[in-house]
Amino acid sequence: MLTLAERFWKKVAKSSECWVWTGGRLGGKYGRIRYLRDDVWTHEYAHRVSWELHFGTIPEGLWVLHECDNPPCVRPDHLFLGTQLDNINDMLFKKRGRNGSSVGVLHGRAKLSESEVYAIRKRVDSDETIGSVAEEYRVSSTLIRYIKQRQV
Repeated sequence: MLTLAERFWKKVAKSSECWVWTGGRLGGKYGRIRYLRDDVWTHEYAHRVSWELHFGTIPEGLWVLHECDNPPCVRPDHLFLGTQLDNINDMLFKKRGRNGSSVGVLHGRAKLSESEVYAIRKRVDSDETIGSVAEEYRVSSTLIRYIKQRQV
């Protein structure tokens, strides 16, 4: 039976740019590899396996992110560790939101201005209810919660 590393390298097409995963992909994007761990077949993202083969264990709570923004890429120097928030910020910075459009107050259909977002944060941070603020601004409670949690 082949080792995980042997199985991995059979499915990588190297080039001078990205090293593309040629095996199965989740949703046609991120490479997935099936392997035996503790006598049970399991799946892992190919870019995570690449990281571990080249650099070792991924610390708990961290993600393996793509510098190249190419989901099937497994080239180790195109990968970096970060949190989920780092991944979101990277997406926003590179304008990879829905349809490549701007997000937040820069989005053409934004309902709130930057000053309104700051005012909302101040109000909910001083224990005003999320529901009352949402009602006043005519937006969802979920949006106000995201603003309070600094996710928007």
